[in-house]
Amino acid sequence: MKHDHEISPEYVRDVLIYTSDDGLFRWRNRPIEHFTSPRVWAMWNTKYAGALAGSLESRGYLQITLGRRLRMAHRLVWAYVHDRWPVGELDHINGDRADNRIANLREAPSGENSWNHAVRRDSSTGVTGVSYHKDTGKFAAYIGEGGGLRHLGLFLTVEDAVRARKQAEAETFGAWARSTSGVAA
Repeated sequence: MKHDHEISPEYVRDVLIYTSDDGLFRWRNRPIEHFTSPRVWAMWNTKYAGALAGSLESRGYLQITLGRRLRMAHRLVWAYVHDRWPVGELDHINGDRADNRIANLREAPSGENSWNHAVRRDSSTGVTGVSYHKDTGKFAAYIGEGGGLRHLGLFLTVEDAVRARKQAEAETFGAWARSTSGVAA
């Protein structure tokens, strides 16, 4: 998010409590200085102190209004834990955009953040990069590379196609590779 620098990691820790086990934030009991009047301060703390902070947005990310702006919770987690804003983008390692456990987050250059995207919902096999070809009765494996698709071959079984895909992921993405499915290879 462009405006992270407008608030400090210290401020994030002053107003939120982060739990690394579940990756969620709760509101702290906030000081009166954060509010325009004692009445607003008392009402806010009565209603929100200790409550879960944030809401799920349409793309599946958790967001929290802080400093009068919506902020992505995963970026707040990074600042809270590391005492600095992330450089570039943050990647959710397991592909679950709402899973903000610090163990599930890593800094990623912009192009690399999309390398471990979740399984496509329209995949005929449920495995990213593996599809069934009715004409041949075989499974095709492919991988995105350099803005296009590289065909990895046709295989008799889905397991063989997954194995080829995983090998190509390891060669192409290195440490950024992630398992494409629960299918044994």
